[in-house]
Parts: sequence; structure tokens; C-alpha cells
Amino acid sequence: MTRASILLGLLWLASPAAAQSPEAEDATEIAAPAEEEAAPADAPRTTPGEVERLLERGRQLYLQLDFPGVIDAMTRALAVPGADQGQRLEAFEYLGASNLVIDREAEARVAFERMLGIDPYHALREPSGSPKIREFVERLRRQLVADAAIDPELQLVVDAPEAARASATLPVAVRSEGAAVAAVRVHHRSDEERQWQATELAPTGEGAFEGEVPTPATTGRMLLYAEARDGAGSVVGRAGEPHWPLEVDVRDELPVPLVRRWWLWTLVGVAAVGLAVGLGVGLSQGDQAPPGTLPPGRVELP
Repeated sequence: MTRASILLGLLWLASPAAAQSPEAEDATEIAAPAEEEAAPADAPRTTPGEVERLLERGRQLYLQLDFPGVIDAMTRALAVPGADQGQRLEAFEYLGASNLVIDREAEARVAFERMLGIDPYHALREPSGSPKIREFVERLRRQLVADAAIDPELQLVVDAPEAARASATLPVAVRSEGAAVAAVRVHHRSDEERQWQATELAPTGEGAFEGEVPTPATTGRMLLYAEARDGAGSVVGRAGEPHWPLEVDVRDELPVPLVRRWWLWTLVGVAAVGLAVGLGVGLSQGDQAPPGTLPPGRVELP
């Protein structure tokens, strides 16, 4: 497959007219994710950074439109012992997207099912923002996740101090933009815990919610993410995710004054120029695509 033909394929994916439905199935729930693939007995020993190295290689190859290379890198990353769930989630997302681009829908579906098995409400981080990829995943999500109604227009802005005192409370305010939200819940835990606790925020106005979230008893980091639901109780969006949470320092003493931290999470990857257009311009000039990936959100300090 030539670079020109791959580029044309990605540009076609960026068109809403290119959207196709996933293979029809009557699935009603996500199968539990399979255990990590066992490494062969004669496989070379790996280092703790091997998974991240392979993920970064896959990200770069994706920007270079080398989708078979992405599939190879991400498959290798999944086979490394010790890959955490956040790394596996990203690897399955890139596997699904790459397979879909080269018209391997069955393989794409399997990869996206594994991704949703790790986090049913995961918002895509795939950098092109392709409507076909996004719509494929959302149709699959609706088939597999009964209470998912992810709204691509929704933005959640979370306002909280950058630090909190241990064994106290953290004031949190959330406002929604672009879509109606009926309820907001903040999930939180310390970085040493594994179980998430949840605190419901009280509505304080149109699209505004506030509350006090209990802080851990020990110093360190407090992890949290906000989850918004509609009137039917379906999840419509989140700020942060279980595997990419927002963070607050937990201390014995607090600086004065506190600096408030704003998080903005947009379910649609927004960029000045989409990946497909950017790659088209870059390739037409004989240059490679710029490195890196889009972040899942941005932090703004007033």
C-alpha cells in the first residue's frame, strides 16, 4: 500500500459520508477482558519502560500512516508482562483504529470491544478525530453498554484547589457546556488505594454543580474524575478517566493563598487542523507528520 493510497484512505475516513456500521450483533454486554497475553518462554526479557517505548513507537507510526506498523507495535506492547490497564486501553484503541483504516472491521471490532471491556465510557484519544472511527465506536458502545449515551458536544469544566489537607474535604465545582446534564458525581481515591469512592455534587444552577469531597487520611496524591449523567441515568461524559485521572496534592499544611485549578475535558479531540488535513499538507511538502499526540484535555491556571 503506497503512502498516497493510505492518505486518501484516511481523508475518506474524515468524511461523515464514510461512516459505516459495525458488524451486526445482538451483544448486550461486554465480555470480561482476557488475561494478558503470555510471553513465549524464549522471549527476550523486558524492562519497565518497554511498554511505553512500544506505545510511543505506535503513536509515531500512526501519525506517519504506517498502520500495519502500528498494529505490530501495539500488539507487542500488549504482550509485554506488566503492562497496566491504562497502557492496554491505549494499545487496544490504536489497534482498533488502525484496523478500521485498512478495512479490517472484524479485527477493529475485537480491539474496540477489548478497549471498552477495560473502560466502557472511555473517550477516544485517537488523534485524527475521524468521524468514521468515532461513529464506529459509539455504535459499538451503544450495543454493549446499556447506560452509555456519550455526547460529543459535552464539555465538563472542573474547578478545584491544586492542594488539599489530609483528612479534610476538597471543594469541587463542575459546570457543563454544550449539552444538558442532570447529575454529576466525583469519583476519588488516594494513589495508594485501588477502590474508587463516589461523591454526588449538588446542582447550584443551570449546568452547575458543587460539593465537598473527602480527602485521604494520608499525604500524597488524590486522584479524581467527574462523571455526568442525563435524566435517564446514562453516562453522557466525563472529566478525567479512571486510567487518566485528575490529580490533587494532599498535604499536612496548605499554602496561602490556594491556587485554583481548572480542568477542561472535551469528548471530541479539538485541534486547529485535523490529523488527516495536517498529514495531507505535510506529505505534499515532502515532510513527515509532526510527532506527538493530542492530549485528552487541557489545564488552565488563572
